[in-house]
Amino acid sequence: MQSPIGQYAAPSCDAVAQSGRLKWYCNEILRRIEGSGPISVIEFNKEGTHLAYGNSDGIVSVIEIGQAN
Repeated sequence: MQSPIGQYAAPSCDAVAQSGRLKWYCNEILRRIEGSGPISVIEFNKEGTHLAYGNSDGIVSVIEIGQAN
């Protein structure tokens, strides 16, 4: 999936299959809630600066897109 400003969000299938978790780099965690369902929807904002994703538990998370070192 490509953001409107040309950045990509694509997990490695091998990493997901082995651990069942994705690794995200965040500047700030406001509140952590763990859902039990898989991610069912993912969307960039129109500027491509934020990514929202949600699961079947009704939990929606928003992350700011940045550069990982």
